[in-house]
Amino acid sequence: MLGYLRVKDFALIEDVELQFFQGLNVLTGETGAGKTVLVEALSLLLGDRADSTMVRDGANEALLTCTFELKGLNHLLDALQRRGFVGEGEEDISLSRTIPRNGKSRSFINGRACQVSDLTDLGGLLVDIHGQNSHQALLTVSNHLEYLDRFAGEDHLKHLSKYKSHYQKLQSLLREKSEFLFLGEDAKKEEALLSSEIEEIDRLNFKPGELEELEERANRLRSAKLLAQNCSEAQEFLVSQDEPYSSARSSLLQAARHIKKASEIDRRLDNILERVEILAIETEELASELSSYREEFFADPASLEELEARISDLRSLVRKYGRNLTDV
Repeated sequence: MLGYLRVKDFALIEDVELQFFQGLNVLTGETGAGKTVLVEALSLLLGDRADSTMVRDGANEALLTCTFELKGLNHLLDALQRRGFVGEGEEDISLSRTIPRNGKSRSFINGRACQVSDLTDLGGLLVDIHGQNSHQALLTVSNHLEYLDRFAGEDHLKHLSKYKSHYQKLQSLLREKSEFLFLGEDAKKEEALLSSEIEEIDRLNFKPGELEELEERANRLRSAKLLAQNCSEAQEFLVSQDEPYSSARSSLLQAARHIKKASEIDRRLDNILERVEILAIETEELASELSSYREEFFADPASLEELEARISDLRSLVRKYGRNLTDV
């Protein structure tokens, strides 16, 4: 029930406080005494639209406050608690609203700031104002079931409260089940994705370091003509007997012949002669190795195209799954 109402600096009222009691309370007076102003003040506390013109002349803001006593109204307390308007153990609820001459109005429920829409929701539960062009809760279809439950009595309300508790628990379990099923579907999708990725990785059957190795081979094959040409010319300089080349081996052998003649006179040159002869032999071996190296480009069974394709596949894995093949 409405227990207290204070109206300050609102319309024609400077400051009025009203205390209400159990049962019928009647306010009487002549037209213009302010009865309608009090009803309008209560309507604003219950979410009606405010207007700065409602502030009394000479005042900066209007202050409206009321208190409802809810003791014994268990159905109403339960409804207010479910909606978060009152806490556990609270049996009263106070509403207040300030309407400044400039700026927006401020609303409070039990001292906590709230939206005007909260006052509107609360008003539908607390008060039914009957009057010309006024809202009547009796005509609100959403309230009809609550009236019927209250009419059925306290025992019915106890069973209803128990049923609501079980129903809420059921809904919670159903939501939890739905979440588990959803997570299960996600797990299946994740498993399928990972299996596909592992299959893609295993299909190439690579080893760490293979990409760098293949890139080196591919680079050699891309430059095969230039490498072969340079090796061939180097070989000619080492061992060729054809003009206009004067090969290193030929020059070393001529030097060895001259040193040999001199060593027959002075044996101290024998060591130098031996080293020159060894250089001539090594020169011939170097030429042979260059020839073998050059032949690799024509004997290698792997074509450049095959190498490029595998390098492309391995690089694709590295882009998707790691910085290098070891990470992959």
